[in-house]
Amino acid sequence: HKYIKKATFGRRPAFPYPLATLLARDPQLIDEED
Repeated sequence: HKYIKKATFGRRPAFPYPLATLLARDPQLIDEED
């Protein structure tokens, strides 16, 4: 799987693209990662 290194929010989540897409649609899922 290809991993995203930088999301549009400026974070570096180590999620696969399918999951990252969900996070991109619902940033609150990783908003607490900050």
